[in-house]
Amino acid sequence: MPNKTLPPYEHWWDNNVIEIVEDRTRTWTRTKYKATDGYWIVYEGFRMLGKVTPGLL
Repeated sequence: MPNKTLPPYEHWWDNNVIEIVEDRTRTWTRTKYKATDGYWIVYEGFRMLGKVTPGLL
């Protein structure tokens, strides 16, 4: 029988992610996906996605 106390394991996770998921001090809550505004930052050939904070502007 699978362990229902941990979130499902993903094969692509590295050791740092596994440590976060298996950390018993964290509380995990399933939520429905909600689209949000964001913007791309290109720096030295890498792209990062920034998230807009509502009410900041």
